[in-house]
Amino acid sequence: MFSAIAKYFKEIGITSIIVWVMEQNKSGLGFYESMGGKEYLRRKNEFGGKIVNDVAYGWNDVSVLCIQEE
Repeated sequence: MFSAIAKYFKEIGITSIIVWVMEQNKSGLGFYESMGGKEYLRRKNEFGGKIVNDVAYGWNDVSVLCIQEE
């Protein structure tokens, strides 16, 4: 699914992506790291009435995320 989103972005001229992930979401952090995302920013955010720490992962070139279908 992430690859499909990246492919769509590329088709409409969006060349880079940033996603935010809650720091306590270890599987989410691991997923985006495994996809080659680089940590860019950190912030505090309110979620469900609580303050959480978020991490931004980014890709300068969305084409690296586009999986070729065979």
